[in-house]
Amino acid sequence: MISILKYLSPTDFIIFSFYSFLSVMMLLFSSSIEFWYVIVLLNIILFGFILFISRKDGETNSSFWKNLHYWYVVPLVFFTFKEVNLIIRALHTVDYDSLLISVDRFIFGTDPTVFLFQFANPILTEILQIAYASFFFL
Repeated sequence: MISILKYLSPTDFIIFSFYSFLSVMMLLFSSSIEFWYVIVLLNIILFGFILFISRKDGETNSSFWKNLHYWYVVPLVFFTFKEVNLIIRALHTVDYDSLLISVDRFIFGTDPTVFLFQFANPILTEILQIAYASFFFL
């Protein structure tokens, strides 16, 4: 087991820790989460996948395995958002969107998106999308 763990990167340990936490949360709130067992099984498969690619990366000098080991995290962002969403919905059954929209309208006098629409142009939109996406790499 130690020989397998020596190939794991710090990122791998963080992902193991976080997905272990999510799996425990799924188990604790399994009565409120539909198909919780599928998500936990997918997390276990993810652990196996990470162990496999980290070992391949460590044992071979292949750029394919090195790049896969480095970049596998990117698609996990989408899976993570979905999994966290399921847990949040199980914990907070009340949707506060209408309340928050009312607060926005009270503070700004209108919907902020409607107000900001007057400043929209393709260049500004592109700059803001790049700025937003750069937070992922931070």
